[in-house]
Amino acid sequence: MKQASEESKEARPVSQSEIDAKLLKYESFIDDKLKPDLRKILEKRDQIDRELSQYLQLRNTLEMIREQKLKVFETQVDVGCSFYLQAEVKDLSKVMVKIGADVFVELSPDQALTYIGKKEKFLSHRSELLTEQAAQVKAHIAFVIEASRELMNISGEKEKKMRDDFM
Repeated sequence: MKQASEESKEARPVSQSEIDAKLLKYESFIDDKLKPDLRKILEKRDQIDRELSQYLQLRNTLEMIREQKLKVFETQVDVGCSFYLQAEVKDLSKVMVKIGADVFVELSPDQALTYIGKKEKFLSHRSELLTEQAAQVKAHIAFVIEASRELMNISGEKEKKMRDDFM
């Protein structure tokens, strides 16, 4: 009785077709699930980083206006398709700030700086979370690749054993 249960516990040899099927499954999982997930995460992070960059640029501009006590500000405005026009801002007492979903609010420079500080923290945190998610997906990809290598190594060891048996 013991002998039968011990024999059933022994690992049965894995066929090359089973290894090939498993390798194909791993490859499909990487290509169909993990890589698209990683691409989406990185795209979201890049979008957040671009938005964060715009807020930082606005903060720097507002601080420069405040430090230099400017009454008029000359700038270039993007009117679309990276086409810029010269503009002169004569009233610096109010600033239009995007608060999300293409909604803008008129704020004083001090209010805008307060809002921008909060938005920077929020966007930085979101960017960090997405970076961590991307690292996790990359780790999963590396894990699956390593599992595939181990399967290929099992296959390679089988072939080597067969060659050694015949020699």
